[in-house]
Amino acid sequence: MDKYLTILIYVLVACLLMSLGCKASGNAENGTSSPGAKEVGQKFGDLVMKGYWNGAYALTSPDFQRTTTVSALQSQYDNLIAQIRQDDPKFAPNFVDVYEGSLPETEEEAKEDYNLGTVPPKSEWRGALAVSIGWADNEEPRTIERGVDSNVFDINTSSGLKIASVEFDFMD
Repeated sequence: MDKYLTILIYVLVACLLMSLGCKASGNAENGTSSPGAKEVGQKFGDLVMKGYWNGAYALTSPDFQRTTTVSALQSQYDNLIAQIRQDDPKFAPNFVDVYEGSLPETEEEAKEDYNLGTVPPKSEWRGALAVSIGWADNEEPRTIERGVDSNVFDINTSSGLKIASVEFDFMD
């Protein structure tokens, strides 16, 4: 039992050290997200939920910003929220949940799944996430009952982890 606890502690310490300042390592080969990718998704969702669009937009990559304005990104989200409020006028998102998915296997799959105009080199891929923004009651574990999902694709850039793609849609 002590052996497993020791191994767990080493793994947790390694993860902590990697998230505190080491550059994210490439995980595109094994299809998993890099340390920090989920945190970027959480921060993005929190900023969107609070309406801090410039902050959320700052988390996106230069390539994303060349093709999508902050107002276009906000409009996509606001239109979905407005549709929800047609039958639930008091709807107000109060919770963000982030789920890690699997990175695509090929550049073609990345282009199709994440609507990437220009697919970054696979060596830059860091995370494929679903960022859910919606309403959840306060009972643990909190589960969003209604809201908006965003598929987020994280990449490594010269200025750190950035979001290369965001696509909002209704939650399933």
